[in-house]
Amino acid sequence: MTRNNTFCIIGMSTFGLSLAKQFSKLGSEVIVIDKDQEVTNRLNNKFDTAVTADATNIEALKSLAVQDMNTVIVAVREFETSIYICTNLRELKVPNIIAYAKSNIQMKILKNLGVSTVITPEINSANSLALQLSNHIDVQDDFIGAGFSLIKVFMNKYEEGILMTEINNKLDFIDIFSVKRGNRIISARMVQKVEMGDILYIACESKKIPTILQFFYKNLEN
Repeated sequence: MTRNNTFCIIGMSTFGLSLAKQFSKLGSEVIVIDKDQEVTNRLNNKFDTAVTADATNIEALKSLAVQDMNTVIVAVREFETSIYICTNLRELKVPNIIAYAKSNIQMKILKNLGVSTVITPEINSANSLALQLSNHIDVQDDFIGAGFSLIKVFMNKYEEGILMTEINNKLDFIDIFSVKRGNRIISARMVQKVEMGDILYIACESKKIPTILQFFYKNLEN
């Protein structure tokens, strides 16, 4: 039986540990695997299960019933090790394999291996920072869960303003929860039209941030 609300994270790098903590805060069952026993000993009381195992050994993964997991995240930083682990997970027919990569080349290789999603946090962070600094955009990107962000966007594109209903229709993948207008913070439910100079507080998928910025910021128009 597939365990849909259980997340298995292999490799307790900074990235892997951060993910494990966020999943735990969100109420999901978290299983962490690392080859270093000292690491797993420190994590024993922090997560549902912390196991010392060599994930490059498919028999070790089978003994942990990893094949019953819906989602397994490979967060090891050594790329060769990551390839071995991802190959094992594919052989075990894990439906959703997510892996960490440090470059676009590594990302392509992992995709070719059948990895469902490849995360490149260093590349994403660099691109986001360059976008913000080069366009003087007031955006704060805070990690609130795997692949999600809380951002603050300054609206300077629509001189006559734009109706909130139009925003919701065109950006139906975001959740605007408040608007700052001057010195006031207004609940989004109370705002009919977003005006020039308003600051919007938005929850969204991290990968959608460039689309959102393009919608609200005039210098990013196509």
